[in-house]
Amino acid sequence: MTKRYLYPAAVLIIGLCTAQLLFTFLVYLSDTALFRHLIAIKHAGFLTVPNDHVMMTLQNMVPAFYGAFFFTLTTGAGLSMAAFWLILIWLRFLNQSRFIFVCILIFWIFILYKLNSQGLNLVVSLAFIITPVIVGLFTIRLYSQNSVRLKPLNIIIHFIVIILIGAAWAPKLNSNAFITIRDHLLLAHPLGKKINTFYYKYTLYPAETFKSLDQKLLKTCMVNIKDKNLYQKVKTRLRQHDYLTVDENTPIDLTIFQKNDRLLFQRNEKIMHQCSVDAFLDTPKHQLELFSENCDKNIFFRQITFLSLVVCSPLLCYLFLYSMIFLMLFFVRPPAMRSACASVVCLALGIAIALPLYQIHTEIETKKTPEILSALQSTDWHDRVFALKTLADKNLSITQSNIIQKLFQSPIIPERYWLAKDLGSSDSAESYNMLVNLLNDPSPNVVCMALYSIGKKNRSMTTQKIIALIAASKHWYVQWYAYKSLKRLGWTQTK
Repeated sequence: MTKRYLYPAAVLIIGLCTAQLLFTFLVYLSDTALFRHLIAIKHAGFLTVPNDHVMMTLQNMVPAFYGAFFFTLTTGAGLSMAAFWLILIWLRFLNQSRFIFVCILIFWIFILYKLNSQGLNLVVSLAFIITPVIVGLFTIRLYSQNSVRLKPLNIIIHFIVIILIGAAWAPKLNSNAFITIRDHLLLAHPLGKKINTFYYKYTLYPAETFKSLDQKLLKTCMVNIKDKNLYQKVKTRLRQHDYLTVDENTPIDLTIFQKNDRLLFQRNEKIMHQCSVDAFLDTPKHQLELFSENCDKNIFFRQITFLSLVVCSPLLCYLFLYSMIFLMLFFVRPPAMRSACASVVCLALGIAIALPLYQIHTEIETKKTPEILSALQSTDWHDRVFALKTLADKNLSITQSNIIQKLFQSPIIPERYWLAKDLGSSDSAESYNMLVNLLNDPSPNVVCMALYSIGKKNRSMTTQKIIALIAASKHWYVQWYAYKSLKRLGWTQTK
């Protein structure tokens, strides 16, 4: 009798395992391609990000496997849940109609068409085919009329619980929701800190998989222009936007040709964009963005991933939490009663996890500067963090040295993180020295924000410090922020 309540979780686990294998392969292919690009950039004499410490990990399967969890728990969850519910509804309520099944196939073919409409996306397409097929087959194989005939009351309870949990979270979900959750939930708990560390250590591996060229940090290029003066001008513009010239027999993201008074932008032996010479020299950033848009074949993939993240991932968490609690309540004999109890426990946990977000006194944001500054001495660290964030949003700096020193020595990561951002609004030598000291912070989050703020200060020796940090760091995310800071300082790659 209890199998009927665990049937969805069992099928979805199979789907997620399938997705994990496929997306591991996808991330690994992306990693090895990035490795080849970085080697070409390094041999050409340019600074590489990630550096040698991280670059060698791109050839290992372990980072690809860990990085693939991002896609598994977002896109994989979306694919698995969509396939499961479509097939289950077809089995349970639509009398296994052939016409409806054909409609489902046509819908999925349309998804595949959208996925490849900007260019062939082979490995991603395989994930979008194999995962739903496996889920569909197991949905049918494990299906029986008795095992899935849940009582209407149980379905209503699930629906109500999900709505109530969503209602508890909705007031706190805004453009800063992920940062708020990170600061006040993840970084406030030992397990959350481990999740945060894992995320920032491995997030750039999957991110590289579906970034557009414009979003990538370093790009390779070749310039085939005979006019030496124009060649130098074009190469300089490209280098300013991190399109770096490499040898011919290496992976090339962009090849530029001149034809009369026009420049042709080629990728994979196909002309993707063209413009006049003057247009490129006057607005290189805009022309390169147009080229990137024309080459971007992952637009729909990113959209599906984002939709899965905000819709399917929370539902997946609820389903698995419900299933675990259902198994733990083995002493409750009637399965229907056990299911209802598990749903109620899920509701309680969902609301309990959201409660810390309501402890933040967000009215600080509407207060005047003296009141915001006084909140920095609150006994509640949530208030201090929100005050720091408010000051950062208003580009206001902290002038009281004693408060700065106290925040600098705080054991709470979000306090040091937002202090680092606030110090970027100050022109004092003390703030700069404090930011340099924060580069040695044990938290990569704090180091990244210190780098962001340092990038706003035009100080002598700053670029040398950042370049040295890039060479020494073993954290890809820190190197990424460091490179962005160099660019904000006006630094350009040189051989």
